Amino acid sequence: MRVLFIGGTGIISTACTRLALERGIELTLVNRGRHAAQTPDGARTIAVDVEDAAAVERALAGERFDAVVDWIAFEPAQIERDIALFRGRTGQYIFISSASAYQKPVGTTGSRNRRRSPTPIGAIHSRRSPAKTGCCAPTAKKAFP
Repeated sequence: MRVLFIGGTGIISTACTRLALERGIELTLVNRGRHAAQTPDGARTIAVDVEDAAAVERALAGERFDAVVDWIAFEPAQIERDIALFRGRTGQYIFISSASAYQKPVGTTGSRNRRRSPTPIGAIHSRRSPAKTGCCAPTAKKAFP
């Protein structure tokens, strides 16, 4: 199976990269190449900024994948970019949204009566959550299974 990860060296995706390789998946990572030390042996890396659609198109010319997994999209426009780039180039497109992983549930700390607010990262991702939720709708309407 040929799989492309957009990202693949981040907090969540690095473990998935390792697991995919352990399971014998032929894995290609498209990322900016800033975390090469975190790239496990066996993964093919294409260093390109995914925000530069023309550069990605050139880098992947003639390539086809069984699945494309995007770990780093935050806005609907980024998903639309992926749809344009990968339609006809993959059998399946998977968008991974991690916003909920950063949002801590409201609870108590120290005092039973004091409510805990989200962490700073949680607060940032909470603001992004509506945009990330909006990313799913265009994908469902397009030509990916």
